[in-house]
Parts: sequence; structure tokens; C-alpha cells
Amino acid sequence: MLVQSKEDLVDVARSPTVLLGLLTASALWIVLNLMLGLGWACLIRLLGGCISFQESVSISFRSQFAKYLPGNVFHLAGRVLHGRDAGLPTSMCVVATSIESAMLLVLAGLIGFPLLLSLSQALSIELALFVLAVGLVALLLGLKLDRLREPVKEMLANILSAKRFAFAAVCLYAMVFLIQLISFIVLSEAVSFDAGWTFFKNLQIVSITWLAGFVVVGSPGGLGVREAAFSVFAENPDIRSTLLLVASSMRISSMLGDIASLGLGTLMHRKSVKK
Repeated sequence: MLVQSKEDLVDVARSPTVLLGLLTASALWIVLNLMLGLGWACLIRLLGGCISFQESVSISFRSQFAKYLPGNVFHLAGRVLHGRDAGLPTSMCVVATSIESAMLLVLAGLIGFPLLLSLSQALSIELALFVLAVGLVALLLGLKLDRLREPVKEMLANILSAKRFAFAAVCLYAMVFLIQLISFIVLSEAVSFDAGWTFFKNLQIVSITWLAGFVVVGSPGGLGVREAAFSVFAENPDIRSTLLLVASSMRISSMLGDIASLGLGTLMHRKSVKK
């Protein structure tokens, strides 16, 4: 559909309004990475570790672009490696990153669950298979982590004694989806897209499409998967064409935001090392 409307879409993309929307959405994506960094710091403190919010944000900024490597997992591995370089135990970094992923998945699922029920049977089956696959991986990881039972128990005890960090982490990760919603609205306004959806339905669609891109291991940054998920919600070909343009614009802005974050994170890290 995008190919069929190529000339029209190119004209739209050259619009100063769209360029401004892309820049705004890119800036919002930097804020999103900031939320991830602050949330990760809360989880590390929740587990009894010690890391400054500035260092955690720097780690988040430097790790995010790695998700565009084949596998869609290297940004998570980057958190662990950079965290270890910052003096944190590897096991603590792994657990914090796992909790972060779980929180984001649960939040996205809770937000989008009502809308998921209205999707086609085929898509529901695919999502069920994804959930089953994630569950099996979690089970296997649980078996592998058996030897780490005591450290994990100690971490869980720390969680119970530091509930304020858990609450802060949940709020920060909820902001991830709110920021994406704002980005979606900004870019929709830039291309004059209005499907007549409510605020909450827009939030649900943004959450579900993020979830689709996140759970498909192997797709770099969920590239192509999230855009395809957006098209599911198009009610007619005209809406699908413009909706895919918005989704593609979100992809471009997120990549620009991740590149900018990488630069900012590198500068922050070098500045902290010089001190």
C-alpha cells in the first residue's frame, strides 16, 4: 500500500510539518530512553545495588541502539555488560534487566488486553504462541538459575524492604508507553491522520504494537513487525496507507532518538570517567 502511494507519501514526507514532527518525536524518544535508565537504577537499588541515576541513564543511552543488531537482544546484553563495567554484580544486572522486561511486557499486556480480545482469531493464536514461547524460555532460565537461588532470595528480600523503588520503577516504565502515545499523536497530526480513535484506544494500539515488536526475537528492534502490527488496526485501505506512514515515521524518529541517545550517553560516560 505504501508503494502504491509512493509519490503522495514522498510529498507528505517533505512537508516542514512532518520534519518538525519527526524532530519532536526523536526528542521524545530520548526522554523515553531516559525513563528506561531511571527505571533501571530504581531496580538496581531495589535489589540492594548502588548506582547513580546519571550512570544508569548513561548505560541506557549507550545500550539502546544495539537492539537494531540481528537478534533484538543486544540492547539487553549491553545493560548487563555496561552495568558490570560500572562495578555491579553480573547476576544483579541480569535480574534487573529481566525484571524491567517483565514489567514492560506486563504493562503493555494490561493496557492492550481489552483490545487484544477483539483481534482476529489468527492473530490471537499467534500471540498465544508468543506467550507460550516466552513462558518456556522463562522456565528454562529458571532451571539454569537454580544455582543462583540464594543470591536471588537475597535480592527478593531487598525488594520487600524497598517498595518505594518498585513503585517508582512501575511509574517510570508506564511513562514509556505514554511517551510513545504522545509521539504517535504528534506524527499523526503532522500527516493529518485521524481515524477517530479515542485516547485510550490509541494508547492500546501503541502498547500492542510495541509488544509485538518486543516479543519477536530475531527482528532487529522489531523492525517491520511493529509496522505490520499497526496495519492490523486499519479499517480501510486509505487508513492503512496513512497509518503505515505514521508507523514508519515513528520508526525513523526512534532510530534518530537512539542515535542521539548513544552520543549523549557516550559523552556522559566520558565525563564521569574523567572525574
